[in-house]
Amino acid sequence: MKEYRKIDDNIMLRLNTTNTHSEAACADFFKQLVDAYQKRERVVNKCLKVCDVSLVTYFFLLELIKFILDFRCRVRKKTKSIR
Repeated sequence: MKEYRKIDDNIMLRLNTTNTHSEAACADFFKQLVDAYQKRERVVNKCLKVCDVSLVTYFFLLELIKFILDFRCRVRKKTKSIR
């Protein structure tokens, strides 16, 4: 992400050093920005997917633990009532 942050930080510098009278230079600058933002979007989306999977796994495990604890309590109660 540092790489993409550098792009944001240097936009004004790049605009000031780009020949804005040249359509080709402007188009090249625009293409570089679009490419950088698309790469950033892919990285962010990948991170979000990893976080989503992690959260789903976490909540699944939490529910499993609750189930196991509840089951254990029921077994203990039944065991005590049988004695």
